Amino acid sequence: MSTMLLLLRPILFVVVIAVSVQVHPVHSIDLESTPETFVPGVTPNLTLKCTPGDTMGVIANILVFQLSKDGALLATGKPDGFILSESLRKSKYSGSNQIDVNNLANSFLLFNIQFPEAEDEGEYMCHMNYEDKDGFFQNAEVTFDLVQNATNDDNLQSQLKQVNQLVENLRARIGTLETQVFELASVNSNQSRVIADLASVSSNRIAFFATLEKQTVIGTDDVIVFDHVLFNNGSAFNATTGAFLAPRTGFYMLSLVCEVQTTVPLRMELLLTVNGATAMKLFVAGEMASHGGQQSGSLVYWLSAGSEVKVVVGNIQTQPAEAAPVSLLSENLSYFSGYLLG
Repeated sequence: MSTMLLLLRPILFVVVIAVSVQVHPVHSIDLESTPETFVPGVTPNLTLKCTPGDTMGVIANILVFQLSKDGALLATGKPDGFILSESLRKSKYSGSNQIDVNNLANSFLLFNIQFPEAEDEGEYMCHMNYEDKDGFFQNAEVTFDLVQNATNDDNLQSQLKQVNQLVENLRARIGTLETQVFELASVNSNQSRVIADLASVSSNRIAFFATLEKQTVIGTDDVIVFDHVLFNNGSAFNATTGAFLAPRTGFYMLSLVCEVQTTVPLRMELLLTVNGATAMKLFVAGEMASHGGQQSGSLVYWLSAGSEVKVVVGNIQTQPAEAAPVSLLSENLSYFSGYLLG
């Protein structure tokens, strides 16, 4: 009987389960902006760059980079290529990426903004999905607050520093455009490339681009009338008089390209005038029987509202004098352009 009671007693088993938890440290990636702030309409280019940061010690492979702004996806970088969001204007936004399993330290995602505006201000987030050396899939994120640096209109010295930086970048860009314009002289169907390029530089700003409708004979003191207008945002350029009237006070980028042709040795001047005073002078010299002599120039100039800008022929000397007419070639070989900075 006692034996049966003993068997009926509850027996308590205590089971101890050891749980091993592997804690993965939190690593961060880097997101940098060059420059860190921008002046709307003045800063020529801004680049956001996302890199692995201090995750390099633990990653075995990077699967994807993603860049977003205020929650909206902008760009994706994968080992097989870069994808830009379809909602972005390709003329303003661009980018690239590199993910190489054999060179992860140099992996990156780049996002470029040409002439950033107020709408580009906001919180940018870079997200990286990667596989660590233990075979676990991990996520890392970092944010960057991009802000605009408002320029005081009264502080012209500060603004001029920004403009000088812009000029350096635009000189290289203008050189490229001049080469493109020369190549497009015999291909009228490609003129839209020139217009689109200027439109991307001067979007939402006063701007014009005008060429000659036909080859034009010129003489000393003639005003050159560029009568074929390809782009005239703000309607400030007059194709009848050849004059540009500045509608607002500010710094303007003005550019002139002229292809001169004659059958005898020539020496002449082309003047860019502001209210009758010479602001820029181009010299053309040489023998141009079989081909034209092209000269070009650009400058940044402070124009008051209502200032009149024209292209005027200066002194012309031929050998012998008045032996042959002097003319400017038409289409994209001779043009006058300009736009308001900022």
